[in-house]
Amino acid sequence: MPLYVNPLENAPIRTDDIQALQKHRESVATKELEKLFASLLVKEMRKTVKEDGLFGSGPDAELYQDFMDETMTSAIADGGHFGIAKMAETQLRRDGLLPAESKPANLAMFSSKEFPLRSR
Repeated sequence: MPLYVNPLENAPIRTDDIQALQKHRESVATKELEKLFASLLVKEMRKTVKEDGLFGSGPDAELYQDFMDETMTSAIADGGHFGIAKMAETQLRRDGLLPAESKPANLAMFSSKEFPLRSR
């Protein structure tokens, strides 16, 4: 069962911010991983169902079955219910394969005796 990739959904966003573009690409890649897992799951589950399922056994039954499976796969993956995309992103960041999330700078490192930082 081939995965469908919507070219408009996965088109690069137009931005001058390189970090935003990289974050978008990472998000698309991890979501596609979750979609692949859901696709394999649905395919294996389909093997347990009788051949005379919802669409019968006509010549177009397999095509319609693939359309339905693809729709279910997309719905499962888009919902993020497995959490695979988030888990993959977290592990890739932990292993250093993705850049760490940018956090607000620690202003204490700019403090000195001449210019102490005070909390409000």
